[in-house]
Amino acid sequence: MKVEIKSRWSGAVLFEGEFGLMKLCVMAAVEARADLSGAVLSDAALSGADLRGADLRGADLSGADLSGADLRGAVLRGAVLRDADLSDAALSGADLRGADLRGADLSGAVLSDADLSDATYGEGVPMTRAPLSILGLRWPVLILDAHVKIGCQLRTVAEWDSATDEQIVAMDGAPSIALWRRWWPSVRALAVEHQKTLEPVMKGESDEND
Repeated sequence: MKVEIKSRWSGAVLFEGEFGLMKLCVMAAVEARADLSGAVLSDAALSGADLRGADLRGADLSGADLSGADLRGAVLRGAVLRDADLSDAALSGADLRGADLRGADLSGAVLSDADLSDATYGEGVPMTRAPLSILGLRWPVLILDAHVKIGCQLRTVAEWDSATDEQIVAMDGAPSIALWRRWWPSVRALAVEHQKTLEPVMKGESDEND
């Protein structure tokens, strides 16, 4: 199947080729320092791709497989990464300002020193700093600024505190209850500490705006 990489803004065709060669096409473009800003790469198969320093600002990467990709220092400002697989991706130092990360799989992703200013993990779900990722439990856990994602469920700590046994069972069957009761206190403690460290930063920003 022939695939075209187009600019979201001008509609111009940036690159074209067979779907199976998508990764090679994009990597060649990055190697040649081609401008992929605004490119439409939704559902692209880019697992393990070397995209260090790539200019992907405003690119549509929704649903793309970027698992294990090297995106260190990449410019992803304003990029659409909805439902993208970023598990185990290297994103340290990446520019993710204003990026749309709702539904993205960030389990195991390295986001140290990434700029997440104005990034979002969904409507009303800010993500201004690297989240905490916990693997190895029954469900992957992601601790964000004010929310905790367990499996595919995203709630605040207070909302998780008030979750009923029926809601937990609905997530993954009856065995979930015992695991929930065992691990939620520890996950909760991590979430509270992680989110507590945001308070001085947020207060400082508020003082500057006054």
